[in-house]
Amino acid sequence: MLEEKIYRIQNYYKSKSKNALFILIWGLLTAAFGYYAYTKSAAPFWEGITYPTLLLALVQIVQGAYMLWQATAPKTDLITALQAGKTQVIPTEIAATDKRLEHMRRRNILQQVLIGLGIGFTLTAVFANLSTFMIGSGLGLMTQTAISYIADVLLRWRTSLYAAELRVERKDF
Repeated sequence: MLEEKIYRIQNYYKSKSKNALFILIWGLLTAAFGYYAYTKSAAPFWEGITYPTLLLALVQIVQGAYMLWQATAPKTDLITALQAGKTQVIPTEIAATDKRLEHMRRRNILQQVLIGLGIGFTLTAVFANLSTFMIGSGLGLMTQTAISYIADVLLRWRTSLYAAELRVERKDF
């Protein structure tokens, strides 16, 4: 029974680590792309893509590194406490998980706003016949944020499942 609980905890934190690693690698790749586009192209479209891509890549690198760090320390402490028979860690983990879910919800709202801005920039530039710089900015903002949004929605879904499992675990102790 305890081994199953530990397996579930390890499984959650493993999936969280994979998500963090994806966000970190995606941030590094898009930073490299943004830098390349900035240094190699003088076209306004590519210059427009560069700014939101570099800015969001920096945010994703920091977010991915922080999430990766965050996915390792609590898991070890939680498993050690459970193995020692300290069942009071379950309510603490539930509270921490609920807090993470709230942060994810807020981040998802911000991402939705950024995707909307990207779509708005792109459509405004296309229909108002504005510069290709604005089209590039809109596409860069929309694409970069959409990839992060999908990864975050999947992590939020997995975290919700984990929270539900913890609530069941609390009743089992």
